[in-house]
Parts: sequence; C-alpha cells; structure tokens
Amino acid sequence: MKINGQNQFDNIEEKDLEYVRSKIKETLKNSLPENVYDSLPPSGKMLRVRLAVMLFKKFFKKLSEEHIKSLVALELVHLASLLHDDVIDHSVMRRGKETINVLFGDTTAVAVGDIVLVLAFELVEEIGIEKLRKAFLKVIKMMSVGEMLEQLNKGKPISRKTYFEIVNGKSGSLFGLSTWIPSIFKGDSNNDYYKIGEKLGQYYQVADDILDFEKPEKVGKSTMLDIKNGIISYPIILAFEKESSLVKAYEKNDWKKVYNFIINNKILEQAKDELNGMITKFVQTYSWLNNYVMGIFNQFFK
Repeated sequence: MKINGQNQFDNIEEKDLEYVRSKIKETLKNSLPENVYDSLPPSGKMLRVRLAVMLFKKFFKKLSEEHIKSLVALELVHLASLLHDDVIDHSVMRRGKETINVLFGDTTAVAVGDIVLVLAFELVEEIGIEKLRKAFLKVIKMMSVGEMLEQLNKGKPISRKTYFEIVNGKSGSLFGLSTWIPSIFKGDSNNDYYKIGEKLGQYYQVADDILDFEKPEKVGKSTMLDIKNGIISYPIILAFEKESSLVKAYEKNDWKKVYNFIINNKILEQAKDELNGMITKFVQTYSWLNNYVMGIFNQFFK
C-alpha cells in the first residue's frame, strides 16, 4: 500500500509544536530537582500533540494560550504514563537514555510520574472548562484500568477482543483525548472525534508491539519486554491463532519457544500486513490525516 502525501507531518506548524515544547520544559524545570529534570527522556515526536494541533487548526485560526495549556497537559499525562510504564516493565532505556527508575530507583520514578500528572491537572484546572476536566479524568481512569487488565492477564492467553479492550485503555484513550480536546474547545456535544484518535491509538500499539521484537538500538528503548514479562502482544496473539500448543509453553514462561515460532513462521510479517490493512481502511475514511498517518507508520509501508 502507498499512502498519498509527504513523508512528513507537513501540515503541522513546527512553531506551534516548539512553543508547546518550551512550555513543557518550563513547567517541568520549575517543579522538579535539576538532576531529575536533566534525566527525563528527551522530547519525542509529540504525536498526540501534533494530532491535536491539526484539529485545532481545523477549527480555529490560531492557538490560544488555553489551547496551549491543554496541549502541555496532554503531553505531561503521556510523560507520566511513560515514567510509570518503565517501572512496571523494568525498562532500562527510553528514547536513547537510561530510565528514571534505573537512575533513581522505582520509588522515585513513581513519585516523579505522580508529580508530572499533578502538573497536568493544575493546567487543566487553570483552563476551567468542566467538560475538559472530565475528559482528562475519564482518559486517565481508562489508562489505569487498561494497565490493570494487562497486569491481571500476564502469562494468560487472551483473545483479540480482550487485547483491543486493553489497548483502547492503555494507548487508544490518550490518542482519543488528543482529538477530543479540540472538539471540546469547539463546543461539540458528542465524542465523535474521540473515536478517530482512539483508532489511531490502537494501530500505534500494534506497531509498537511489532517494534518490541527489534533491537533496542534501532527503536531507542528497551525491547523484548512484553514477551519476557508475560504480556500478550499482537504478534503473540497471531502466533497462538496459528499454533494453539504455544499457549501451554507461554503459560510455563517458555517465551523462547514462542519467540522462535514467531520469527521462523513470519508472524511479524503477518502482523505488518494486518496493520497495513487497518491503516488503509482508516485513511480511506479520514483522508485528511494521510500525511500524519504516513509520518507515524511509514516504516511499515516500505
């Protein structure tokens, strides 16, 4: 499949992203010890903020300070979730740097994540829009429930349906918030735009599951974590569907047997093909997101 458009997020104004990035740094620097602030993972592509900016520009001529605050809060929630995830997953690398839990310990990493989450809510409270506040609360609850379900199902075989229920909480909800925030400012009474972001979050998680089988230096973070920690990812589900006897091996923590099956039977290629189909259908419906989608998933369509 070839998605039309540039291989860049060319309809996003970088100056808006840089301004949001500067406000994030300012907020964190004023609230954390210098050694902790300096050790935070560097800013990534800000995919969720980029998505929100696209919709803000669709609805408004320019971003207001309240819009910016909501974007900063959005990215801070994401950062808090990464800090907590690194503790849960025992990650040692994030965006090419040692994780906070490695440098300062799990307890400190959790505390830093909590502080970052509070900083996000302080900004939401400053904006003072009740529906926005409830949206942030709902999404953070969904993220927490998704994480809880994933942990409760560690080492257990799960269906695609259960997998996507977990993914909608852990990943889909925050992407959903990205598209929900601008529509709230616009005054929409429904959650239609949330569903657009939620779908993208699903696909992003499938892609992330595939990348978990790559080498750490290629993706800039610890890999092989899901399969070693008993977390059922998309390629593992595909492997179970093709060879049911792998379930018993996985339940006995014989992850190497499952891994070898995935590699030897081209399960990752199958996962990429299925992701390709999901993305194709999505961009046919939301063609205005072509360039954004290509900017995320380009490596899967080469």
